[in-house]
Amino acid sequence: MIQQAAIAFLALSFALQVIALALALRLAFSRRTLRQLPAWWAWALTAAGLIVMLVRWGLTLPKAFSEAHIADSLVTIFTSTFLTVSVIALFRRLTSAEATSRRRCEELTAVQRVGAASTSTLTLDQVLRQIYEQVRQLIPLNAFCLALYDKVTDDLRMELIVEEGQGQPPFTIKATDSTGLTARVIRSRQPLRINDLEAHKELHVTIPQQASQATIHSWLGLPLMVQDHVVGALSVQSYQANAFTAEHERLLATIAAQAAIAIENARLSQDLRAVRECYRTLIENSKDAILIETEDDEILDANPQACQLLGYGLDELLRLRVPDLQAPEVRGQAGSVVKSELARSGRVFESLHLHHDGRRIPVEISITRIGRANKGLAFVILRDMTERKRAEEILRQTTAG
Repeated sequence: MIQQAAIAFLALSFALQVIALALALRLAFSRRTLRQLPAWWAWALTAAGLIVMLVRWGLTLPKAFSEAHIADSLVTIFTSTFLTVSVIALFRRLTSAEATSRRRCEELTAVQRVGAASTSTLTLDQVLRQIYEQVRQLIPLNAFCLALYDKVTDDLRMELIVEEGQGQPPFTIKATDSTGLTARVIRSRQPLRINDLEAHKELHVTIPQQASQATIHSWLGLPLMVQDHVVGALSVQSYQANAFTAEHERLLATIAAQAAIAIENARLSQDLRAVRECYRTLIENSKDAILIETEDDEILDANPQACQLLGYGLDELLRLRVPDLQAPEVRGQAGSVVKSELARSGRVFESLHLHHDGRRIPVEISITRIGRANKGLAFVILRDMTERKRAEEILRQTTAG
């Protein structure tokens, strides 16, 4: 009876080992489970295997106390344990490889998103916020600062400051006069990583801590470089000592390279928008009629004074070509009027234009090339000479009489 029970238990224990090993292999190669399964399952499996083998050895020991049986049991226990531990090692390697792969994928995604901002139409504020969001997701931080540097004025403006998720007001300092860490990065053009600020009393963080009473211990900053000039600096900070590693520095350097380009493009775009607004204001408020024309005689833009002088609405005027505005007796060949006028660029000359109602308007024309020399645009100023011509005619008649 005892022998039958022992044989049954041996068969059951063998089946349990096979099931356990199959389950371990299934779990080890399941990507979905690798992300969700707690690490302690493998050690529990090892303990269960040892218990099963020890119980089996104990039940069979009374009927077979020979050295050969003991040796066989020990080999079986060792083999079972070795297989389970091997599965544990495989599980850990797969888990580590998957975590590394996932982290690399997240890093590449963050860099790609920052890089995409360099070719987008985002405003400067939106670009800075995008950079912060990507850094925050990849690097454990308590505070973040993105500073912009103006070499001409030596202004170092802390443009985006976030501590514990709360934004702080921007402020400006002089980079050459400041002893702060951000200014040091700007001047040195080199990364700076400090593991514990408490050990460096001579250093201080420029950013005033308003969101929290905690003290910054770890600091990591990198310059933002476009070609050979500095456009700013990027820094992350932590309340914990030794929070940032060489890997964090490598990752932040990759992001900083893309961030510098994105920021520079956003600033240039912002400056360009400001210039365009200034240009539009000047054009629309000019007393002279102004037209923007192409070398192929197309009319691209016109100010209100031009529309009033020629008697057209803006949409109507933009559908015409330059020869359509000329009186028949002075009309040039289509497609070459502006080119011929540009040959006289820098000089003022007279012509005769047509009003929408058909009457002739004597005009004085000043034309300047804008854009590339071989394929640019023409900036044309028209001055109505009707009153001057009338006055000249009256003077001529008076003199003749």
